[in-house]
Amino acid sequence: MPSIAAFVTPMSHGACRPVSASALGERLDAPDDIARMSATVAYNSMDLLQAAHTWSGVETATRDLLGRQRGVPAYQLLGYANAYPKLPYASVLFGGTPQETRTRAAEIHKAGFRAAKFGWAPFGESLANDVLHIEAAREGPRGRVVDRRRSDLRRGCRSRRPASRRDGAEPRYVFRGALPRLRLWRLAGARRQRASGYDRGRRGGA
Repeated sequence: MPSIAAFVTPMSHGACRPVSASALGERLDAPDDIARMSATVAYNSMDLLQAAHTWSGVETATRDLLGRQRGVPAYQLLGYANAYPKLPYASVLFGGTPQETRTRAAEIHKAGFRAAKFGWAPFGESLANDVLHIEAAREGPRGRVVDRRRSDLRRGCRSRRPASRRDGAEPRYVFRGALPRLRLWRLAGARRQRASGYDRGRRGGA
């Protein structure tokens, strides 16, 4: 429901427009058109919290439409020569206590999942409690994804790192990033531009 609402909600202000305002009626002839719409959504809906989730569904649909029109699979539109297997994961909240988290991890493992995402709930309230929850979650699937965005925003990624390698143990989980993909693309592009400018300067260019 929140994702549907983000698609049709009336505009609040310039940076809080519905996702539909940046997608409906737009041209769709090439992958670059999808990138353009993505950038427009990021700009027009930057204050709409659910926009990224809603756009994710729209983007999937546009790539499917374009692939069908061209008669090629979506992965080729993304620049890949082959499709690679994906690892399904269970998505649950951390329990109210570490023991509840341990029980959920065991249930996930029993169901046959090799990965899981444990998100939100009490995670981030204290470092000591976070460690107990992570240790409990590790008793489930061998590989897992831990969603810790709330604690990242409250304390910062750097302060969370020691817990993942406490006592020298190698972590068996992957932390999801808090940065939207579009921002990562922009950061990567800025780094490439700075690098190329630095190289031109070394060669005596403009």
